[in-house]
Amino acid sequence: MFVKDEGSEHINHQCSHYFVTMNANETITFCNSNFGNKFLNDNHAQPAITHLLSKSDLQSFRNDFSCCVSLPGKCVQGTSKIKNNEDKHHFIKWEMVADIKPNNDINVHLVAHDIFEPHDSIKEIEQSRRILKSIFDSTENVKFFISPSYIVQFFNKKAYENGVQLHGRKMKIGDNILDFVRDVDNNIDEQFIADFNRTLNGETVVSETEIIYTKELKRWFRSEYYPVFDNSVLTGVSVTVSDITDRNNYEENIRLQNEKLRKIAFIQSHQVRQPLSNILGILSFINTQGLSDDDQYLMKILNLSAKQLDSVIRNIVIEAQQIKQLTEPYDPTAQPIAL
Repeated sequence: MFVKDEGSEHINHQCSHYFVTMNANETITFCNSNFGNKFLNDNHAQPAITHLLSKSDLQSFRNDFSCCVSLPGKCVQGTSKIKNNEDKHHFIKWEMVADIKPNNDINVHLVAHDIFEPHDSIKEIEQSRRILKSIFDSTENVKFFISPSYIVQFFNKKAYENGVQLHGRKMKIGDNILDFVRDVDNNIDEQFIADFNRTLNGETVVSETEIIYTKELKRWFRSEYYPVFDNSVLTGVSVTVSDITDRNNYEENIRLQNEKLRKIAFIQSHQVRQPLSNILGILSFINTQGLSDDDQYLMKILNLSAKQLDSVIRNIVIEAQQIKQLTEPYDPTAQPIAL
């Protein structure tokens, strides 16, 4: 099978390429020693080259082979995984072309070289990219990477879903992000551009904004802008957007509840306790010396109950004041509720 003349030996010695010639039935009729020593167990056998290929590459290679046979002179390029004598696979990049012999038989010539290491690197990069995309797609936060000219370079699954649900638009790479932030009723593009430009100057920016989509649909969002550098050169801005509507609604409910507690404490302190203080004052002036034993006992019970009620009101006011201090920022000018 191998050509052993000096020219062939010289070619085999000088390069690491593979040279293979096949007939129209995919059978190898010639190969250089570099190919034969690495991929053929029997130098005198004439296998079909498809017997050496990975099953995953078989159909695409046969399609390319058929193209060469049907269009002699047309050069077809591709990559394939081929098994060597040690049952290990090599990734090769090849070019293939067919010619017609004088007897009208077809020869298909293939020239190839290894791309084992680059192909592995590409696979590792692709795997890392898929893992990273899966992580971004699994979060409920919207994530973008935007160029300095507002062009979307990357977005995750949540960003795409929000584009469809809130804007009626299917986001794609190359879109202008301003086409989305301007599609609301409260003109948030001014704040977005301001925050974006601050980030382009190297700042990390965090802002919270209420976005009004319709009268019935209003959402609060927290946006975090991070500058992205490559070798000290700013390449764009990473934006993470979180829906904080539920959190803000919860905090607003707590604020309203605290306000109600404060009003209750005020009522207790001023509208209830004041009349009670008057009652206690009157009771202290009543002379019980001339009263019967039963009346003296009733007065004693009345006086004790009024004092107990006064203690209860004091405790309510104190509790309300403590809740206010725990849930609201400290205000040195605020006046405490009178006890």
